Amino acid sequence: FDEADSQGISKAKAALHDSTVIQNLSYVKSNMSAIPDLITSLEGEGALLTECVGKVERFIEESETWGGAIGERLRKKLEAVLKGNPGWKTVQEVAKILNGEVVSGCEITDPADIAALKFLPIVSCEVERSFSMLKNVLTDKRRNLTMENLEKMLI
Repeated sequence: FDEADSQGISKAKAALHDSTVIQNLSYVKSNMSAIPDLITSLEGEGALLTECVGKVERFIEESETWGGAIGERLRKKLEAVLKGNPGWKTVQEVAKILNGEVVSGCEITDPADIAALKFLPIVSCEVERSFSMLKNVLTDKRRNLTMENLEKMLI
């Protein structure tokens, strides 16, 4: 790229020669390279809830190996994001129950409801897919919507 073409090109080239940027990119590459694969695996359609929760919990454990001040800040951010999600604790409890563990105080008490959550999506893209499928329930074009068909759409 020619620096004369754009001011952004010259700024990008200067940033790539900055030792701090190079060091930060090296830290990200060595410690955060699992994140894209984790996200991709969580976005998969039809993934078991227990598998997805296990992957996230392994990632949380892996975050303990991130060194330095940057690693500490990232761990705190990860913890804050998960604590800020009010359903995460319930999702973990449901996953434990589906794995056969005994959990006391779970918010969901109906066995049929817990069993129906076996393929619960935990990432927003899968939820968006569900919403786009469910919009068919409200469309004027639907025909013969029985309770049985509605249950199939919802679960």
